[in-house]
Amino acid sequence: MSKKTKGRILQLARYLSNKHVRELLLNEKVVYQSAKGDNNIECFYWVLEQLPNVYTEWRINERGCPILLDKPGMCSLAAAAYYLGLDADGLFHLLVAGYQMPERYNGKHLHPDATPNDLVNNLYEFIRHLNEPNCLMEDQAELMQLI
Repeated sequence: MSKKTKGRILQLARYLSNKHVRELLLNEKVVYQSAKGDNNIECFYWVLEQLPNVYTEWRINERGCPILLDKPGMCSLAAAAYYLGLDADGLFHLLVAGYQMPERYNGKHLHPDATPNDLVNNLYEFIRHLNEPNCLMEDQAELMQLI
C-alpha cells in the first residue's frame, strides 16, 4: 500500500481522535450508530460524513451526502474505498460493523455503536499492519503480478 494511502488513513484517524476528545471535553452527548446514508450497506456513516472536514477533495452535496469531487456519482462508501486505496476487505474491516478481521489486519471487532476511540484504534492498527514486513512483501507480490 502506498505512502499516500497510509497518510490519508493516518490523517483520518488523527482527525476523528481530536474531534472525539473535543466532544468529551465539552461534555457533548454524541450518539454514534452505524447507518446506511447514501449506501446500500450499513456502515459507520458518521465517519464518511467527516471526510469533507478532513480532505479538500471531499464535499457535502445538495442531498447532504459526502462526495468525492472527482467521483460525484459514486456512493460515499465506494468513494472512500477508492480514495483511501482500500480493497473490499480493508474497507469493511475499517468501516462496516461486524466485518472486522483482527487476525489479518489487527484491531478488534466493532459493533454498530462503536465509538470514535474504537474506530481510531482499528485505523492505527490497520496502519501498523501495513508496516509489517510480511504485508509489505504481499504488496510487492501483488505489484509484480500487475506488471
